[in-house]
Amino acid sequence: MKRSWFSILATVGVMVLLTLFLGLQYKWLSEVTEAGRERMQKRVEADTTRLAEDFNREMQAAYYNFQTDADVWKTSNWSEFNERYDFWKGRTKYPALIRDIYFVGKRSEIKPLRYDAEKRSFETSATSADLKNLIAQFTDDKNFQPVYKDAYAMVVPVYEGEGRIEHVVLRGTQQGPAPMMRMPEKFGWIVVLLDESIIKTRILPELASKYFPDGDYRIAVLDKVEEPIFASGEISTEGDASAAMFDLSPDNLLFFANRDALPRSGEQHKRTIVVNERVESPTFNTQANDDKTGTFKIEMQRPGDKGKPRTAMFARSEGTGDDPWTLRVQHNAGSIGAFSTNERNKSFAIGLGVYFLLVGGIMAIVLSAMRSRRFAQRQIDFVSSVSHEFRTPLAVIYSAGENLADGVANEGGQIARYGALIKGEGKKLAGMVEQILEFAG
Repeated sequence: MKRSWFSILATVGVMVLLTLFLGLQYKWLSEVTEAGRERMQKRVEADTTRLAEDFNREMQAAYYNFQTDADVWKTSNWSEFNERYDFWKGRTKYPALIRDIYFVGKRSEIKPLRYDAEKRSFETSATSADLKNLIAQFTDDKNFQPVYKDAYAMVVPVYEGEGRIEHVVLRGTQQGPAPMMRMPEKFGWIVVLLDESIIKTRILPELASKYFPDGDYRIAVLDKVEEPIFASGEISTEGDASAAMFDLSPDNLLFFANRDALPRSGEQHKRTIVVNERVESPTFNTQANDDKTGTFKIEMQRPGDKGKPRTAMFARSEGTGDDPWTLRVQHNAGSIGAFSTNERNKSFAIGLGVYFLLVGGIMAIVLSAMRSRRFAQRQIDFVSSVSHEFRTPLAVIYSAGENLADGVANEGGQIARYGALIKGEGKKLAGMVEQILEFAG
């Protein structure tokens, strides 16, 4: 009885331990899953940001590279523009990105000029209906935008004047209100028309393959009204990560400037500009002549330079809510959270299966032991019963045989009766033996 209770307690103890381990496994899986989800979330956000930055950098290259002074257009001296065009074309991965470049003067009587890459000059061009519509949009100063996504066009303002900034220091942080700069009058605009097919079939797919090569994520580029520009799959409203596309706000003011254009440390001169190589939080606000925030102008000149200073005009973004395009990335499982939950459930299901397998094995062993015990008891009972049944006929045969051997029965009739008795008990034993053999079979 003691052994029976000990076996039961040991079995119950093992099952309780297995159940406890199962609970701990679920807890640990939940913690690991949450940590993995956070890592995946940070990774996809970083990759999404880098993808958007690469795209924006390519667009910024095509935008800021062609900013020129008004003198270029007044004198029709195209050497500086050709130099800028060659500079951009020699460094971009997509030289076919720009399909046309136009110059539109502020005075309406001046016809637009179209850049002829073969002649390396701007020629007078007819104004198409699409170009007229575009001109009507960007000449409205109140609604001016550097990017017009419907026409796949970027518009670069060209300003009058030779105004210079004597000394500018850009810092990451600044106490008090930011300085304001009043912009000169516009002389015209450079219109850079982009090839839609290059963007949709080359740039965006290549960037998607670069940052999300495993195909675990669906990628979509949407315009302001949520219409897809490029999509590798259907994406919900939120997505797992998003970033602004076609953002022309520069984060590197020396993007196109030659590093040698800046003075070296220790050199002293009157006209100096000190610029952080990377501006994390630009502190410049700008103010054009119409009192509206727009662009700012930076000029750089090294001591001893006799030529004109390098000039860069930088457009100021209206904010993330006004970005022309938005990049959204979503996991194929619906979200990173759903993917992590599914992975956790799969791992827990495996652990639960092992748990049930172990518990089932223990129960099978216990039931098998109990069944063996019952069979052993039956065998004992059977042997006891058989031995009892054998004793009676054996005792009769033994007594009859002893009487015959001792000569107690010497008459013929008695001998016959003893013989019949022995014969009958022998048949009974034989029948019992047959029954035992049949039962054993």
